[in-house]
Amino acid sequence: MFKQIILSISFFNSLCIVCLASDNFIIPLSYQNFAVILLDFSILLYGFIVPIVSYRNSDKWPPVLHKLLRKLFCQTRRYSISPEGISLPPIRINNTFGRNMMLSQDAQTTEYFKYLQKMWK
Repeated sequence: MFKQIILSISFFNSLCIVCLASDNFIIPLSYQNFAVILLDFSILLYGFIVPIVSYRNSDKWPPVLHKLLRKLFCQTRRYSISPEGISLPPIRINNTFGRNMMLSQDAQTTEYFKYLQKMWK
């Protein structure tokens, strides 16, 4: 796996270096133009082939990429509409220790006024 990735990267790097170095030599203009076209083509292929080779030879990339693509393109949100309005799914917010920070409305009101009374004293 790692060997294929290194070979593809080293091949394209070597090809780019040869194409760029050919500009320093006194060669006919047609060869220089060919070197520029080859350089552009190799950079284009490098941008496509190296990620594909890395993707195909890695165990970690496919699940992460599939999850990312699913999240980007196939994300469906389900909202239920009632006469009172749109009901959103409940949000769960945890603190650093993993405890739920969201309280019921009554408990949150009680906590707020207890804190407020402490501050006023």
